Amino acid sequence: FTPGGILTDTPTATATFTPTPSATLTPTASQTFTPTPDSTNEALRAQPISAGCADFGVDGERTSPSFAVGSAPIVYWTAAEDAALYRVWLYDMNFSTLLDETTPETEFTFPAELFAFGQQYVFEVAPLDADGVPFCIKIGGLLLPSVG
Repeated sequence: FTPGGILTDTPTATATFTPTPSATLTPTASQTFTPTPDSTNEALRAQPISAGCADFGVDGERTSPSFAVGSAPIVYWTAAEDAALYRVWLYDMNFSTLLDETTPETEFTFPAELFAFGQQYVFEVAPLDADGVPFCIKIGGLLLPSVG
């Protein structure tokens, strides 16, 4: 190229490129997730529902999933016939157990300090017979602390 000169040659392609596959990828499962079921609940699901469990459930009229952060939420449930105690659990959204207690009542007040704004929590309740053995499928729900 000469400045101010005239281009006399027209560039031409001298080779073409054709890609060739070097490997064939076949997807394979490298890891599978198998949830570990709650063996007590699974055993209970396999049996017919006992008459004592027919009405056992969360009392939705008195239990509210939303509550003001800093307050102590209360959950209510209907009685299971012949329950000596009720076992109550509270989990964070990673399913870490924050509370595991028993009560003879059909309500439970969670300590306010267990909850943080913007987080979600799950509670569960199971009735226990006189020997401390669960005899109904667990019930439960969400608890959602909000700005009061």
